[in-house]
Amino acid sequence: AWEGERAAFEVARYREGYPFGSRSHRAPGTAGDAPAAAMSSFLHQLYERLSDLPREVLVNIEPEMLEALREVLSARAGRSVRLRVPKRGPKRALVRAATRNARQRLSESERDHRRRMDTLARVQARLRLRSFPQRIEGFDISNISGSDAVGSMVVFSEGLPDQAGYRRFSIRTVIGSDDYAMMAEMLVRRFRDAESLGPLPDLVVIDGGKAHLRAVLSALDAAGLGPVEAVALAKERSEVQLRARRG
Repeated sequence: AWEGERAAFEVARYREGYPFGSRSHRAPGTAGDAPAAAMSSFLHQLYERLSDLPREVLVNIEPEMLEALREVLSARAGRSVRLRVPKRGPKRALVRAATRNARQRLSESERDHRRRMDTLARVQARLRLRSFPQRIEGFDISNISGSDAVGSMVVFSEGLPDQAGYRRFSIRTVIGSDDYAMMAEMLVRRFRDAESLGPLPDLVVIDGGKAHLRAVLSALDAAGLGPVEAVALAKERSEVQLRARRG
């Protein structure tokens, strides 16, 4: 099911005519495609992971490059795989039921999406950010008594965790326990590597206080990597310290 650039897939599995499981999928990587292209891409990804590829796949729209997709799925299964859009009968009824479920999931997803966008709009207003915080990156430093320091980066895209974008940084240049310098090194490396670590964030969230924030922003300025909009979370004071950089 699709609406605009949003898509949802419902996979209902049957064995010898009996249902044995269904699952809903969001498809952020295909939602902007035409429906036929999105279906083809989704089936490629779905049956890359499943070890027991079925003998027959029923869909509600014909995927792009149907014959080529049949050949790929058959090669993966080691036997012939049928892929078709049923026009009548019990199999058509199965597809229609799955389609109804996909539409329901899409409607629920759309409501959740609106709630997240509203929350992010409030964040933008509260922090007086120049850009809508569609991509937020959070940074933290962990170490054992000042040694074996590791920096962590987590990513939220449109208000949802994007685990594929998570990264770790081994601290290379800081000797001893200096959280400020470690945080500064990590942020400089993240922005220096730019798009290789994903799109640049609209908002940076730093685990620390005003001193951490000053150290990071000063290092980014010195490296010519600003301006950056950032907040520091001082947990011990349960408040947000803000300095928004504007170019």
